Amino acid sequence: MKERASKDKIRGEFEKLYKTASKKDILRAVEESDKIYQKVAKSSVFEKEIAKVRLLLMLLKDYWNGKYTSLPYRTILAIAVALLYILNPIDLIPDVLPLIGLTDDLTMLLFVWEMVSKDVEEYALWKAENTDSESVKKLIEEAFSEED
Repeated sequence: MKERASKDKIRGEFEKLYKTASKKDILRAVEESDKIYQKVAKSSVFEKEIAKVRLLLMLLKDYWNGKYTSLPYRTILAIAVALLYILNPIDLIPDVLPLIGLTDDLTMLLFVWEMVSKDVEEYALWKAENTDSESVKKLIEEAFSEED
């Protein structure tokens, strides 16, 4: 029951943030992508989901730079909301609380991933076909891996 309440709180927080989000938030997520990645990379809470974060950051940059625009705007906006939520230290559970402070960030990431994963998969297929980078292909594979 407690887990359900947590998901309900995350859903409510997402809906509140999504309603006020705009193109400026997409740009901010792109501009702050290094900070977002660094925060995630430093935390053991995100250890299993780092490939998802890296892929979402890559997607936002490709969208913003006009390299890949075949995604619904709502998907781009949802991704920006989730990534900026990770960056925000004052959210449902303040990040200053060791470990537990990032659990809501992780829950938000997974909530949005579940919502947009089909669109992200289309992007990933395009990205894999349009790159020679083996590290990018490996990242895509890791992001969609179901292993825990």
